[in-house]
Amino acid sequence: MALKSKKNYLEQLQTAVHNDELKQALAGNVSTVKADTENALHQFSGLRNVKARAAYLKLKVLEELDRFLIQFENQFSAAGGKVLWANDSKEAQEKVLALINEYPDATVI
Repeated sequence: MALKSKKNYLEQLQTAVHNDELKQALAGNVSTVKADTENALHQFSGLRNVKARAAYLKLKVLEELDRFLIQFENQFSAAGGKVLWANDSKEAQEKVLALINEYPDATVI
């Protein structure tokens, strides 16, 4: 229904305000929105906690990274692997290319 004048709008508003079906529908929608909002806020709170925990764990791992890398190298070497260390990405690329050239039939993963 199109509004043609301010008077028409006010009349429609008065009719709508006293419409019990409309009131019931609006109340249902409001309670749905409230419930959805509370659920979203709860999930956001949980997400915030997860992010804080992840940041904490990242910091702890970085604090002990040198120990973890040595532990990994020892375990990997004990299992027959060989760890190659590089000072930067260029050196790492050179080492990978050398391996590819040394073992041309190998699959690189």
